[in-house]
Amino acid sequence: PGSSGCVFFQAMEDLQRDFDSLKAWSLEHSCSYGADGEELARGVKELTERADALLEEAVADATSQHRAALHCLRGQILDLLPMYSADAEQSLSQAAKLDPENFWAWLTLGHTMWKKDDLASAQKCLRQAMDKQESHLAMRELSRVLRSSTASAKTWDEAHQMLQESLSLAKKALLFDIEDGLSWSVLANAYLSNFWLPLTMLLILTALFKRSTPLWSV
Repeated sequence: PGSSGCVFFQAMEDLQRDFDSLKAWSLEHSCSYGADGEELARGVKELTERADALLEEAVADATSQHRAALHCLRGQILDLLPMYSADAEQSLSQAAKLDPENFWAWLTLGHTMWKKDDLASAQKCLRQAMDKQESHLAMRELSRVLRSSTASAKTWDEAHQMLQESLSLAKKALLFDIEDGLSWSVLANAYLSNFWLPLTMLLILTALFKRSTPLWSV
């Protein structure tokens, strides 16, 4: 690559490093509100502006994969915010279009769609991510999405199958890193959901039975 290309790729590396630092900081703090939330918003704004500048200055040496990586990084930056971002969805969708094999684009897009409450799309994206790379990150996210999806299940069997897959994925995710606290939390919630579903159905059936008219009174 020429000198302009070297500068471009170095700027991408610097942006990736600063994103990783901001992400690590956000995981250590409660960033949904208050001073930490404002600090996170400022950090996201600054990194997003740098990503936008790089997209405008993208040199001829940048391949479609490089452009996809930059769109993906921009989407990842915006996805650090606690609320759904249409801008993040657009960047991540563009990244997946430019490079369909980009694991991080599919993974982060799945998380973004989950925040949008589009659980069907979130599932599709996370399954795409799992097809690209066997990763505990995708398994963990899909486990969480499947648990959330049970509310829209049309039958008890469908909900039960979702929870069984959620539990299976949570177990597999933990095997990648037995010391990962978040994976333990996802597994615990998967077990709790599998416990509560039958109990919930029993309570519903009991309530329906109590409100029903006895056959001998009809």
